[in-house]
Amino acid sequence: MTICLNRARGRGDGFYGTRIAAVGKHWDAVQVSRYIGLQLLTILDHKAGPVLMAPGGRSMYFLVRAGTAVRWTWSQATVLEHGSHIALPHDDRAAPPGPYWLLAPGRLALDSALLYAALQSVTGPGPDALQVGPAGGPVSTTRGYQDWFGEKS
Repeated sequence: MTICLNRARGRGDGFYGTRIAAVGKHWDAVQVSRYIGLQLLTILDHKAGPVLMAPGGRSMYFLVRAGTAVRWTWSQATVLEHGSHIALPHDDRAAPPGPYWLLAPGRLALDSALLYAALQSVTGPGPDALQVGPAGGPVSTTRGYQDWFGEKS
């Protein structure tokens, strides 16, 4: 899935041309610190999808397919999903002030399994999520494989 965020030709009405976007319909956002995010970009190289730098430059958002990272448990990453909102810059904004794109939209959505593996290599295994499931998210070792698919044992 290719991510195009500002379908209208005009800029958003917010500060620096931003707009508030709902997370969870077409994509989710995984928030990490800038320090970890830059390491992830080095590992992911050309495979990374759209990546947003938050205002102030302290955190980054990796956009992944909706619903593929919702069950992650990680102290170094926060998954924003359905019901969350973030401020998005115009598609061509590549520098501060305000939020801006390190890797612009229009790229293919990042496979969350790749992000998950890169995050593991940077930070070590998450506390409750050690395997990657077929939908791109982790399989909990405490809940069991069947729980990932919603099956009852």
